[in-house]
Amino acid sequence: MNQATPSNPAVTESEATHVVPGALSWRSFCLALAVLLAIFVFTNPIWEEHDMNAWNRNIWWSYLPIPLIIGALLAFERKFSWPALALEVMKMTFVKFVITYSMASVIWEFRGAPGTGLPEMTASTDSQLPAFEVHPVPGDVTVWKEQELCSVAGVLGDAEGVPLANTLVYVHSGLEGARFAPPTEPAKFQNAGTGFTPANQVIQTHQVVSLASASGELHTAVFDARDQRRRVLNVAVRPGDPRELMFDAALGALSLSCSVHGKTEPAANLLLLHHPFWTFTDAEGKFQLEGVPPGSLQFATERSGTTVRLEQLDLAPGSQSQVEWRATP
Repeated sequence: MNQATPSNPAVTESEATHVVPGALSWRSFCLALAVLLAIFVFTNPIWEEHDMNAWNRNIWWSYLPIPLIIGALLAFERKFSWPALALEVMKMTFVKFVITYSMASVIWEFRGAPGTGLPEMTASTDSQLPAFEVHPVPGDVTVWKEQELCSVAGVLGDAEGVPLANTLVYVHSGLEGARFAPPTEPAKFQNAGTGFTPANQVIQTHQVVSLASASGELHTAVFDARDQRRRVLNVAVRPGDPRELMFDAALGALSLSCSVHGKTEPAANLLLLHHPFWTFTDAEGKFQLEGVPPGSLQFATERSGTTVRLEQLDLAPGSQSQVEWRATP
């Protein structure tokens, strides 16, 4: 028969089974869980419509405070130790995941899965530039009589008038209601370990975009819309398995980068238009656009990652315009 002594107190088998040194009390655990669930529910109220970016913010903000809250409660109960912290954090993470995943699954089951954010795209911050529009697959393209089409030629320079070579000039707005057939040739990009090339390219809505890995490595093709500061698309590009895709929205300026290799690979600069009226200046800054439809058209260029508006031209049917523009931000 065991005798209890000051140095060896008697502990029954029943009591030993229920003693968990360093564990949070049930009340503190429930309090911490309630706080974390409130963060998840109210960061972006989950009963409202949100895209996946908003849901991701809720998820991250509801997980990040777990170590701090658990640590503070353990210290308050005078049970803090690193093993206890690790154990309670793992336990809380598991319980919270089960609850929040179940909540999200139920909401998405009745409402539908959240989108990528494309339906909520906003207009440019410049009120004189148009909102981006989704363009359906062209059926009957818009047709003009040949004698109605115009030409625009000229020279593009910087603020001091120095000619800008190899610089993009394009119709920025004024053709939103027209439909144009996409190019039959795909826009091809490959990543050989130094970023996607070509590094400067214009693509058109409903044009096939082909992405390939030429380095024998896995890459991702991440398209970001610059004016909205929004992620548009992120797809894997595996060696020997080119990806093909197309866009139905004229998103304007995009960057194309690889999230796997990050800043070690520079991003490519793309421009996504719904029409074919763009060109690059030559070595003397000269450019020419032929077959441009008549109307009031806003022209623009891209400089240092910024869209710069040029002159707006009112093109009469069959007109030939000669211009001299300066790209002044």
